[in-house]
Order: sequence, then C-alpha cells, then structure tokens
Amino acid sequence: MLIVLKPMFFGNKSLKKANTTIEMLIALFVVTIVFSLMLPIFKITKNNIVNNDAQKILSQYKVQALLAQSKIVSVRSNLIEIVFNHEHYQLQLERNRLVKKPGYHILMNDIKAVFELRGACIYLNDKKLYCEKGIR
Repeated sequence: MLIVLKPMFFGNKSLKKANTTIEMLIALFVVTIVFSLMLPIFKITKNNIVNNDAQKILSQYKVQALLAQSKIVSVRSNLIEIVFNHEHYQLQLERNRLVKKPGYHILMNDIKAVFELRGACIYLNDKKLYCEKGIR
C-alpha cells in the first residue's frame, strides 16, 4: 500500500508566495550582475577623462620644452617659426591642432585659439607657452 504525504507548506497560497520571492531574488541577482559588469566601464570612462586632461598638460609641456630649446624666428597669429638643431620648423595651428612642419607631427589637439605675443611671451589659450627676449 502506498501512502502519499502532502506537506502543509505546499498549499496553493504558500506556493504562490514562494514563487514570488524566488522571482524577486532572481531579478535582484540579475540586476546585481549587470551592475557589477558595468562598474569597470564607469571606471574606464572616469580614467579616460582624467587621462585626457593629463595628456593636454603633457603636450603643453612638450611644446614649452621645444620652444625653450629652439631659437624663435617669428610669431604670427597661427604660426611660430623656429630653428631647432639647425633645422627650420613651423608650429602651425591647423584644423584645431598644433602641428610641427615639415612633416605633420601633431603636438596638441582641440585648440581653438591663436598665438598671442604679449611683450616677450607667447600665449596660447591665455596660457603662457614661453618667454624670451628678442622675439620678433
């Protein structure tokens, strides 16, 4: 003879509540996994913003070092002519970039200003790039 025991907690009302709780736990688990996968993306985005600022500062230091080691021949609104290691170069603002010519070596990006000569100092975006006596 076969005896079947029915547990009391498997009634219709209890089964629906347990099902809802399991569904909520699964949904919470899925949301947690999605957020944990997105967290590195947020960190990368934050680091890229910081790196872009650092890159702009480093490129400005690079231009300052180049000007410090060069003899400046002339300064115009979008062009600086220099002599570096006995070779003539032009630092030219072209398509929102600072480019060293001959060639096309991009020194800085996202520049929307012109060179200014104030006294013996060269300014770009109201930031002093270099000061020298005898700039023409």
